[in-house]
Amino acid sequence: MSNTTNSEITVLIQITAEDIAAGVPGDCGKCPIALAVRRAFKYTDPEDSIAVGTEELEFDPYHMAVFGLTVTLPDAAVDFIRKFDYPEEYLPGPFEFTLTVPKEYMK
Repeated sequence: MSNTTNSEITVLIQITAEDIAAGVPGDCGKCPIALAVRRAFKYTDPEDSIAVGTEELEFDPYHMAVFGLTVTLPDAAVDFIRKFDYPEEYLPGPFEFTLTVPKEYMK
């Protein structure tokens, strides 16, 4: 984890073999990326909402009626989602990427 500005933080997201095994294809809150983001951002309350779309990630850690932040996912994550949700020959393996978000989204 490293700071990029005084108000933002860059967080390393590591999708592990365990995340892949526990992930649920097509479930925006239980896919491997959502599980890894929860761990990286220390979201332990089940009400802390993380939703992974096909190209973006939405955060709602403060239980608002609408998501608090939408972040565009990097190409590697988008490719992973496609392969995980619609596997052709094999499931994708572990990988990592970084997200830069406002500090208040880190618990």
